[in-house]
Amino acid sequence: MTRDRSIGLDKIDEAFEKLALTRLRAANEIQPMGIDLEDAAWFMMKSREFQNAKCDFGGRDNTPVFIVSVPGLLPTYANEIFGIGHWGMKFLQKDLQALFDVQVDLLCAVIDDQIARFRSGYPGATISHMLLSNGICNIEHVINHLSARYGSRAGPVHVTVVSEPQITVAKGLVSSRLRELRF
Repeated sequence: MTRDRSIGLDKIDEAFEKLALTRLRAANEIQPMGIDLEDAAWFMMKSREFQNAKCDFGGRDNTPVFIVSVPGLLPTYANEIFGIGHWGMKFLQKDLQALFDVQVDLLCAVIDDQIARFRSGYPGATISHMLLSNGICNIEHVINHLSARYGSRAGPVHVTVVSEPQITVAKGLVSSRLRELRF
């Protein structure tokens, strides 16, 4: 069972911070930067550049490369091997893809488990809609992946992202209770 696994955008943040720190440390070994590498990686993860690239991932406006500022880096520092120069570090969309793939695979494992439970409890029943309420499910890449994967299994499944993921469960509980009271 995969319920104990944490899935979400915060895990992508953590993975990006580790990726940035790994690159910073490797670059620092070749040519010292004179900055606190752990702090720089954390600030890079929190940066507007990375957060925008993450939240826009899979959209039509993605560029193949995005640059994240490295706090405290001197403008004269450059390390082409690690894509560092002019105050920033270059990242490719495939770098972001690798971070998302881990989370999407975990999410699909949870969904697959839920589908299997549903089918064992309700043989012959079909699933026509899937409501997504996790923050990661608001990312275009994730929506496209889930729609392609589940929209073609045993009939089309309409994938919908709820507009207020923070209160979806509460709304569902209230709705369920109201139905019980009416009957």
